[in-house]
Amino acid sequence: MIASIRTDEGYGVELDLPVKYLPFINSESKLRARSLSGENFMLSLRAILPEENRRTASRLTKLSFDGEVLGSIRANGAQINVLVPSTEVQELLVIPQDAVVPVAGGHVVFVFDNGIAKRQAVRLGSAIDERIIVNSGLQAGELVITRGNEGLDDGAAVKQGKIPKRDVPNMSNDTSQAEKAEEIPTELADDAKKWLLKWQSSRGEQSGRLELSSKASLYNDKPVLVTRKNDTVYFDTELVLPFGIVTLSFELVSSPNSMNGTVILSGLPNGREVQMDVIGTAN
Repeated sequence: MIASIRTDEGYGVELDLPVKYLPFINSESKLRARSLSGENFMLSLRAILPEENRRTASRLTKLSFDGEVLGSIRANGAQINVLVPSTEVQELLVIPQDAVVPVAGGHVVFVFDNGIAKRQAVRLGSAIDERIIVNSGLQAGELVITRGNEGLDDGAAVKQGKIPKRDVPNMSNDTSQAEKAEEIPTELADDAKKWLLKWQSSRGEQSGRLELSSKASLYNDKPVLVTRKNDTVYFDTELVLPFGIVTLSFELVSSPNSMNGTVILSGLPNGREVQMDVIGTAN
């Protein structure tokens, strides 16, 4: 043989499927898979060959890709992780992990009930990405508090926050320019640089992720409008707490490997404002 040539089509997946998982898969099954670099995609069942490996108690199973094959796995022998169902499909109650407060002997959540925070003990299951399964202690449809819950007491008065429309300051006398500024860019440029910002509050160390580029900027993965003046950057962002919405106003001086300055927390009860020092490092 001089050369072996294959086309860019016809890729498939083969795996040794444990026999004990056969009852949970059928011809219409869709399986989630993940590349070693963390990219997710879906697979469809093609065939389960009628020949069993006695040593591993498994059967060779063939799967096909749903949609385009990722470039990172376009190779014979490429390895991926396939998530195979191991139980019957059932509905589960999941909540954000931020809603869970660890306590002695277990975990609790705070349920929002007509302006009152009610503390409820819960029994948790497995984590799914940024969410966690609740096995008992909570009913579907109940609202859980996810921000500021560490310092709450049972029966505390709380207010359900609503994200207001951001009022972008008029940086120009031209009203048409101000109207355009309300549309905050969302797509980062290739020159984007990541920063990890940290500061100390009454609740301990706080942190946020800032990504700056010439086209757009993100704070904790959400677009923010950044104003630059020489080496100083200014931006505001909202934070939802049980009692309402507060504003974080950053003023940071950047250098190649650091971004230090202050953040002012405004919108606190009784109109209070708190200023804290911020230390930022290139991430």
